[in-house]
Amino acid sequence: MEKKIIPIVEIERYGSLPCATKVFKIGEIDADSSDFGESEDMDSFNADPYGCGSREFIPHEDIPKGVLKQYKINEETYRYIQEQLRSALYVGSCGWCV
Repeated sequence: MEKKIIPIVEIERYGSLPCATKVFKIGEIDADSSDFGESEDMDSFNADPYGCGSREFIPHEDIPKGVLKQYKINEETYRYIQEQLRSALYVGSCGWCV
């Protein structure tokens, strides 16, 4: 049986910008959340001006070329990290940018 090793994922949001990462590391590697998905307002029609109706992290369906090698991970770990980002960067209705 092959032993699966999942690197430690460190995610810290900015206090004043809760939809972005202040710290995002995969193991010892500084990471970019945009390699895994994008933060989007999924309910902009119900948002205050310059605010968000429902700010969420939306994972990429396709893995960008070179990302697995860059972070030394496999597809299963990539999907796991996407879920960690989805949870950590969920904001919902927000007016921080107002």
